[in-house]
Amino acid sequence: MTNESLRERALQLRLHGLVERWGEVEADPGLSRTVARLIDWEEETRSESRRKRLLKSSRLRAFESLSTFDWVWPKRIRRDDIEELFSLAFLKERTDVVFLGPSGVGKTMLAKNLVHEAARRGEPAVFVEAAEMLGELVSEQSRTGVEKALKRYAKPKLLAIDEVGYLSYDTRHADLLLRVVQSRHRQASTVVTTNRPFKEWREMFPNAASVVALVDRLTENCEVIQIEGDSYRTKRAQERKSRKESGRGK
Repeated sequence: MTNESLRERALQLRLHGLVERWGEVEADPGLSRTVARLIDWEEETRSESRRKRLLKSSRLRAFESLSTFDWVWPKRIRRDDIEELFSLAFLKERTDVVFLGPSGVGKTMLAKNLVHEAARRGEPAVFVEAAEMLGELVSEQSRTGVEKALKRYAKPKLLAIDEVGYLSYDTRHADLLLRVVQSRHRQASTVVTTNRPFKEWREMFPNAASVVALVDRLTENCEVIQIEGDSYRTKRAQERKSRKESGRGK
């Protein structure tokens, strides 16, 4: 590594006192090697601190690792496309992602793992249930409060909104969801999990004129990953029941 590139790294770390005396570093090869090692340590420490901070602010609770995902169980799943998402290339392209499928096929698990991977790699990422986010926005009593909350959801490089479609909402909820999606449109990536195809979103938001604009914004630059199959949670519950009954028989 050249002294010039090392100096650039010192500048990025805002080590201004060191940069001011850079002539002494360049004049002493031994000192230059020591400084390089110290800069490596500082970068590693700051990177790890950032990862911990981002993971803490991701709002992730306990979740299962992608390594435990049963790829054989769904009747239809695009494994290659899903695994490609974990390269996080879609964040650079500011592409949105929609996981579409019935309850229990792993949509939430995939969204949580994407948020975790993004935060682990140093990208601001947040996971939130749709009902929680919209409830928070609706509860704000002032325009200023609403704007501040909207800015918080506009900010992350990746925002995963879980379970859009499991509850019915009024027009205000639809308008606020549109504002969240609109604020992030082509600025940052949004991941949505839903059990309802877009043609049924009017049923979620009765009488909301903003539904068309909401779907339009979300799907303009979007990858829809459809998963079909029976509920994996139901499968595991049945397996536990069978084990218990087998144990009683013995």
